[in-house]
Amino acid sequence: YLEFLLDLKQRGESEKYEIAKIDSLGWSRNFNGGAAYAEYYHNHPAYTEYPVVNITKTGAEMYCEWLTKKYDAISNGELKVKFRIPTRAEWIRAARGDNHSKVYTWNGVSLLKQDGKSGFHGQVQANCIRNGAESITRNKETGKFEFIYTNYSNYFSGGKSADVTAPSKSYWPNDFGMYNMNGNVSEMISDGDFAVGGDWNSPGYDIRNESIKDFKEANRTVGFRVVATYIEPLKK
Repeated sequence: YLEFLLDLKQRGESEKYEIAKIDSLGWSRNFNGGAAYAEYYHNHPAYTEYPVVNITKTGAEMYCEWLTKKYDAISNGELKVKFRIPTRAEWIRAARGDNHSKVYTWNGVSLLKQDGKSGFHGQVQANCIRNGAESITRNKETGKFEFIYTNYSNYFSGGKSADVTAPSKSYWPNDFGMYNMNGNVSEMISDGDFAVGGDWNSPGYDIRNESIKDFKEANRTVGFRVVATYIEPLKK
């Protein structure tokens, strides 16, 4: 994405750049410690493999158009591929893999890995707010359960505290070899003003395959992934 922005600058396409640019200050809004992320997240090489956040849907779509043209130029027109943001149906299909009844991208409904044979038994399977019974209370007036954020509620990455977001390729891949479709960052879709899959600031129930959240402007919890569609070139 940074290469895309640099290309816009070098071409003098300032209007497009203003639309597509990263709103790094999104880290600082109502978020303790956000100033450091605003300064380093999209600039420091340590975050090269982390998801892009704080961009608009229009910016993501512009990136897909740019990538399509760039790929076409690299292949000299011999391999036609169109890049775009997935529809919600496509995203859910990719998240579920070969099991269409999956709640998460992994088997089962637990956030903890159940396979003891691999040596990872009990490790958290996604980057989200991990909250247990110690963070749940019953409202005395309504009788309903409520979640209370405490120091015991943490972000986890492979069993260790995540640096808010985790690298794009972390935890374990699903049936189709894709990472972090639950948690880490919510992801834009092409057919709605919402993002799917939940993020690092979501509790476990809100990172399901079916989870959605409103998305109308750039923010620090929403990113995107692309679909690559092969288009057969015209016969000469």
